[in-house]
Amino acid sequence: MAKKLYSGQYFGYFSLSDPAGIVFFQKVFDIAHQVLEDFIKQSDIGWDNWFNNLHWAAPLVHCESQFIFPLISGENIEVDLSLLKLGETSVSFSFAFRQGNIECCIVKTSHVFIKKDTKEKIPIPILIRNVLDKS
Repeated sequence: MAKKLYSGQYFGYFSLSDPAGIVFFQKVFDIAHQVLEDFIKQSDIGWDNWFNNLHWAAPLVHCESQFIFPLISGENIEVDLSLLKLGETSVSFSFAFRQGNIECCIVKTSHVFIKKDTKEKIPIPILIRNVLDKS
């Protein structure tokens, strides 16, 4: 069962959209990453610790999206971030996109933790594991 970690609200600017005013499919990945950054920034993990860490990184190893209903530009987009899986070396998230009460899109991402110098997998750092476990 997914565990909700964070909710954010974003405006559907026209720059995110195709000429018909529908948010372009690739842009949901940008928004999902912003949601993840917002969660990390406000959590005990801290933005610099995740994205500027000197010893480890958490690159994206898988992403997918499912579109259920068009996201319309000019309206607010609500995104719920949930923890799907917390493994030994990787973590998976789900991002549920809504406009009003309409579920529009689901994005899923998986990240693996690696040592920056060797690119080898490492266990999820304890601070991150603790924050994700308690959230």
